[in-house]
Amino acid sequence: MSTDYVIAGLLQGFLEWLPVSSSGQVMIALSLALGVPPSVALRIALALHIGTLFSAIIYYWREVLEGILNLHRWRSNTVAKLWLVATPFSLAIGYPLYRLYEEFIGDVPQDWIMLLVGIPLIVIGAAGYALGKTSWREEITDRDIVLLGIVQGTSVIPGISRSGVTIALLLFRGVNPLTAVRASFLAGIPAIGAAALYTIIVEGAFSSGSNALIGGLTALISGLASIWIVEWLAKRFNQYLFTLIIGVLLVVAGLIPLIF
Repeated sequence: MSTDYVIAGLLQGFLEWLPVSSSGQVMIALSLALGVPPSVALRIALALHIGTLFSAIIYYWREVLEGILNLHRWRSNTVAKLWLVATPFSLAIGYPLYRLYEEFIGDVPQDWIMLLVGIPLIVIGAAGYALGKTSWREEITDRDIVLLGIVQGTSVIPGISRSGVTIALLLFRGVNPLTAVRASFLAGIPAIGAAALYTIIVEGAFSSGSNALIGGLTALISGLASIWIVEWLAKRFNQYLFTLIIGVLLVVAGLIPLIF
């Protein structure tokens, strides 16, 4: 029913850019609340990334345009480098992981992994804030980009938040929160698009074009709101408080499915 896709789109778009697993939460909502088979729910959740893809393109249209125009000079443009370096690593890791997950696990989101990421962030954020440290860097290095691509590939597994683990990685490596957020979101554009197109074209995630349109539009609108919220947090709070907030959100996201 179209209502299912409205609910799924709203959840997918809003949660995609927060440090919680959008695919995992959408999969749980569709399966438990609406009775959609888990395997179908997973494909729908991944396909709805097409809406969140366009929310990032619209929100960061200047950076996206600059990246496209500088693809031939990618070594000197951070956005182009994020796309051309991080994406191959993400695809090389993400595709086999997705196939293995479907084959051997399938119906079980792995939200508990977020606990392993969130708890160290809480410790780092709390300790840094208490000690008053301010050693954060603004630039993204080549090593950051390669590691981001590798970590991003693991987020095809429901329960692992793409934005959560990539932002966490950059925070762990001492990158300024706003820089980390923007690098994470911009790096996700090709990977998100590839995952969405694969599930739509190859696996036929949508039963009709109208369902795809409804789900995609709601995901786009809620995605724009979600990006604004995360950027606001990154600007509003200092580096360690932001790290602490991200850590708490990751832990909460990991605990909710275990409790309920």
